Amino acid sequence: MLFNINIAAGKVAAVADKAYHGIIKTPELKTEDRQLIDDITEARLELMRAKSLFNEMTVEKAIDYAGYNLMAAEARYSYLLQLAKERNVRF
Repeated sequence: MLFNINIAAGKVAAVADKAYHGIIKTPELKTEDRQLIDDITEARLELMRAKSLFNEMTVEKAIDYAGYNLMAAEARYSYLLQLAKERNVRF
């Protein structure tokens, strides 16, 4: 039997989230909202990596690639933040 760290981490996060909301007496986030928050967090990390990669490039073709990668990461992050704003998701 293989141990999958991602599945285990997801289960731990779900239990912790339930406990937190039970203690604090706040409503639990809907699954879609939780997924959106996770996507925003991932997109932010992706954007940070893209900026770092862009700043490290010195070869012209690599700079082009890094620039397109950076623009895509910025667009995704911006879109997800706008979606959260429209859905009134706070985090």
